[in-house]
Parts: sequence; C-alpha cells; structure tokens
Amino acid sequence: MTRFSGIAPAVSSRLLNEQFGQTAQNIDFEAGRVTPITEETTVGGVLASTSKGSIFYHDSVSPRWLQWDEDYVKAVEGPIPGDNEDRLYWTGEGTYPKMSHHDAILPSGGGAAPAVSYRLGIPAPAALGIAEPAGDVDEDVEPIDVAYVMTWVSNFGEEGPPSSVTVTKTFTPTTQSITITRPSLPSGNYAVSATQGDFPYVALWRLYRSAVGATQASFLLAKEDSITATTFVDSLEPAQLLEVLPSTTWIGPPDDVTATYPDGPMQGLIPVANGVFAGFTGKRLCLSEA
Repeated sequence: MTRFSGIAPAVSSRLLNEQFGQTAQNIDFEAGRVTPITEETTVGGVLASTSKGSIFYHDSVSPRWLQWDEDYVKAVEGPIPGDNEDRLYWTGEGTYPKMSHHDAILPSGGGAAPAVSYRLGIPAPAALGIAEPAGDVDEDVEPIDVAYVMTWVSNFGEEGPPSSVTVTKTFTPTTQSITITRPSLPSGNYAVSATQGDFPYVALWRLYRSAVGATQASFLLAKEDSITATTFVDSLEPAQLLEVLPSTTWIGPPDDVTATYPDGPMQGLIPVANGVFAGFTGKRLCLSEA
C-alpha cells in the first residue's frame, strides 16, 4: 500500500479500495500515512513561577522545562544528530547569546534558568609575539618569507577566527628557527579553558604559517597544542605544513560590544536548513556556519 485514507463506512467492506479500512480510531491520515493522534500529558513538572516570560522544554537525558524572566528568549537544541553533549543555544537572556551543555544546563538551587552558560562564539586572539630568527642562515638553500596567525579551539572542539597577521620574517628552516608566543587567554565567559572538567575536550590553540602556492598564498597549520603551552619554536619545512586555515572569514554573533553592534546582541535564534542557525540584530541577518 502506498497511501492510507481512513474509512468509508457507506461502502461495503468487499468493495473498499485498498487505501481504506473498515475500522480506524485515533489515527491521523492528513499526510497519507498512518500516524497516531497524540494525547496531552504532563512533562517536566511544575513551572518555578507563574511570572516567567519565556519557557522551553529541553528534551535531553534529563528533560526539564527551562524558564527565563525575559520575554523573548529563543532556545534551540544543537543541530548535531546523536550529540552526546546535549548542547543548547539561546538568545534573549542578558547582553549576549549563550550556550550550554549536559547537566550544566539543568537549573540548580531551586532556580529555573540554565545553571551554567557560556558566550556563544569564539573570539579572535590578540596579537602573537614573534622573535627574530635564531641560528645561522643556510647558504645552500633559498630563504623563505613567513608570517603567522593563530586561532583558539574551544573545549567543545569549535575553532574561532584568526588573530591579526604577524610581521613577516625571513629564514632558512634547515638551520634557523622562529619562536612564536601566543597571547593571553580571552577574557569573558568563553568555553576556552585548560581544565577539561565536564567539557568534552581541553581547549587548544592552532598556529598557522603563510605558504605561497602556484596561484595564491594561504595560511597552513603548523602546530596544534594545548593552551597550557605558550610558545612554539618553528623550524618546519614548507612540505611539513598541514591543512589550510578554515576560519578566515568567521566572526562571532553580535554581542554586547556596542561600538561594533549598536543595535545590540543577536536575537530571535531559530534553526533553518542543513544544521544552520539564524538570528538578527536590527536589520542585520546572521547565519551560522554549517
């Protein structure tokens, strides 16, 4: 059978077309398939207050009604199928978009809103420190010009936008090295911590070095390290560099930096297609990376 159409009580059972049945109870046929009619039931317990402005049913390992005082909180479950972190993203609470995960989302101490939250997005790092090349120039090879950028990788494995580009240095990696020093960790409530705790990963920093190809220049991965490490001594040959920097054009969502976002933080978070989220601030439409 390719379609279900309910019952036709005025027609003899012997004359019914195949899509009709003799009996059908509590079934919805609007889409041409058999689906049950749902019944109201109590889920998640009693709301903490009758004056809450926004509520959201977080259907996770520990289902719970989350509640906020603000009137326009928009919460969205994470888009990754089978995500063991039970990530939740929301806008409309406080002065910047937020996210949380796992049991950290669950209210504590009799509260109703998520107990722990983090700023949504990863900031661009401050400027890298770069030393002069150490060692003697190898007279037998052609020196190369290099510059560097870096990115933070959060405790959820999410890579952020790159830092500004360093000054260019010229060296011969066969006999010389360049020491790069990362900047201080970002301030603010970001999920960028050297302590793993309840996070899935330890936060990292990735260092990228410029490389010139046949048609264009790119930044290629030179080193990935824990944020407990503050320096990297680069003596890599060009052939040892890895993948291309993916986040050149990425930026975080509009937040509480009023000089950049005079209309305020991103609001109205919704899921769209292919794992993409959308929001807005003023007349600006914001779309996440897929």
